[in-house]
Amino acid sequence: MKRASLLLAASVLSLAAYYAAQDSEEGFIVLHDGDSHYGWTPEGNAWAASKGIAAADGGSAGLLRSNTPFADFLLRFEVRAEKTSNAVLYVHAARDGAPKESGYAIQLGGGDSDWPYGSIVSHAKAGGGGLAAGGWIPVEVEASGGNLTVRSSGKLAASAAGLQSAPGFFILEARRGGRVELRGLRVRPLNGQSLFNGSDLSGWKSTGSAPKQGGNVITKMFGKGKPKEAKWTVGKGGIHAADGPGQLESLLQYGDFILQADVRINGKKGDTKRRYALLLRGDPGQLGSGYEVNIQPGATGAVMGLTTARKNLGAMNQFAALTVAARARHIQVWVDGAAVSDLDDVRPEGTNPKKDARTAPGVIAFYSPEDDADLDLRNIHITQLPKTFGHAAPKKTDVAAPVAPQLPQMPAAAAPQAGGDAQARILQQQLQEQQIAQMKQDQKQQKSSQLLQQALRSNDPAEQVGLYDQILMLDPNNQVAFNGRKDAQAKLDQKAQQAAQQAEESSKQAASEQEKQMTLAGSIQAAEAAFLAGNLGAAEQALNAAERVAPDNMQVKALRSRLDLARQRKDSVFGLMGAGAGVALLGGLGWLLMAGRRKDPYLEITDGIDKGKRYNIDKEMVMLGAIAEDGGAKNDVVLRDAERMISRFHAQIHFKEGKLYVVDTNSYNGTFVDKKRLEPGKPLQLKGGARVSFAGTCTIKVGFEKRKKGQKG
Repeated sequence: MKRASLLLAASVLSLAAYYAAQDSEEGFIVLHDGDSHYGWTPEGNAWAASKGIAAADGGSAGLLRSNTPFADFLLRFEVRAEKTSNAVLYVHAARDGAPKESGYAIQLGGGDSDWPYGSIVSHAKAGGGGLAAGGWIPVEVEASGGNLTVRSSGKLAASAAGLQSAPGFFILEARRGGRVELRGLRVRPLNGQSLFNGSDLSGWKSTGSAPKQGGNVITKMFGKGKPKEAKWTVGKGGIHAADGPGQLESLLQYGDFILQADVRINGKKGDTKRRYALLLRGDPGQLGSGYEVNIQPGATGAVMGLTTARKNLGAMNQFAALTVAARARHIQVWVDGAAVSDLDDVRPEGTNPKKDARTAPGVIAFYSPEDDADLDLRNIHITQLPKTFGHAAPKKTDVAAPVAPQLPQMPAAAAPQAGGDAQARILQQQLQEQQIAQMKQDQKQQKSSQLLQQALRSNDPAEQVGLYDQILMLDPNNQVAFNGRKDAQAKLDQKAQQAAQQAEESSKQAASEQEKQMTLAGSIQAAEAAFLAGNLGAAEQALNAAERVAPDNMQVKALRSRLDLARQRKDSVFGLMGAGAGVALLGGLGWLLMAGRRKDPYLEITDGIDKGKRYNIDKEMVMLGAIAEDGGAKNDVVLRDAERMISRFHAQIHFKEGKLYVVDTNSYNGTFVDKKRLEPGKPLQLKGGARVSFAGTCTIKVGFEKRKKGQKG
């Protein structure tokens, strides 16, 4: 018995994973995992999620809205419902408002006699194949080109053609009645546009770094070899990336869309250090610009700087199915069918997703930030999404005018005697009018009595308010209806207040979790930037901050491995240098003789908000950027600009052996020396009088001044 219980528990816990594994190769993604409402927004508490099942017990009403919209799709799930259940699935609905006004309703229960289970409400009535008693029923819903089809247990339940095909959201509506349960909700986008024809790179272009120059003492010190531009080739129906750094970017720009692609990271088993990215809404020709969706063993799907991956997916040497949905400020990511990221970018609107929210269209790119790429891509498809969702509210169908009740036949009045007066005719007409008025009053009282009984039997305050309103329209002086409506409205107000309090508490919890995720993502991004720039100290500081937040995060662990390896290489270089220590001591006397003539470097801002401000270079490395501190990394010189074009960690100044070097740390708008743009990560020696411009909004002049007598070195 115990063993059977364990097997049952294991099967329930792995339900969502099972469906994802079964359908991921067909392009399906898990819409609802049955364990939480991740990727959905609930309204009310009617829907619960546990052990792979989303359920509503019928005791209260409420909505569950998907966070991502879809155009044409194939939806699969299983349903188990009581005969009295009246739950509904809406497809192609608007994000907000009443779903019945903008979406197509599919009946999931048997509680509506007019539209039985499987019907497309108001469009196609299901013709058989009802609910099985206590059993799970497989359901398939397909929307394609204005046609909507519902299949139950493999058989056609209902179909409607010629519908408006505007994309929209999935919405589950729970109504009062019997219990309904759903499991295995997964969806596959249909009729997307292929971005890769399988034979050449039409529609794409390769973007690399600036032309390479010879190495120097700093690149050798950090053990970095000569970088090579990434090469993108086509073979065996896919795209292969080698060398680097560089990116393959689309010629067209895209704003809101659903993108699907298969990606494979090649390398030695257990190597988690390799990292690539899918870039969204980037600037054409700008390496590494745009929202950065991580592609890395065990950490694929994180959005750099904003969120970490919810699950550790994306194994080495295996194709992973990557799905990214971008709509306005919302981004959702799936890996092998499982949702790993779901976020709303709450930052101010701007043009640079590294520091602002960006909703404007941009290029899509596959990005290799390092010089040893080994990546394969295939099956790249996109579905573009509009700015508005759901169809217009359906026109009201013509309904036959209500038929007035038949009045009883009045007994024929005796024909007036010839020559009788008109008084008899007037009395007869008045009698008929009184009888008609009395009949109408009796009908109103009968209708009011029926509505009152219905209101007293109902447990739904909203329904009661509606019924009492109908009674008061028939009989404005009905005191029972007046008092009943007052009590029902008070219950509604109390319920609304409780819902608002719950929503506020949920919002606070979500904001706290999002703040934690953004801190973690920012620390990872700062560590990554410092590492690529060769600043191992700053990388260590930022990585320590990330480890304090999430020590077991796969992305953090991978970066720790890369950083430790770089330190080992650096230590080995210093070990070799130790053999020359004796020679260095012999040269010490010469250095002392030269010290009297040594000049100290300084920086002076000549153009920008802080024009005239001066900084002495009094250590081996100085960090420059737009902020003072973030994620554990600090800037020694804060460069302010009104246009916000300067990156958070924009560049570094190195002082080695009496020489000054500048390094662009992969900034987004560039670093320029005497009007020539620097290649990111490659040091350039600075001479006295050189002018360094940061993003074209702030310029500094490099100077050297003779050390004053008695000043220490």
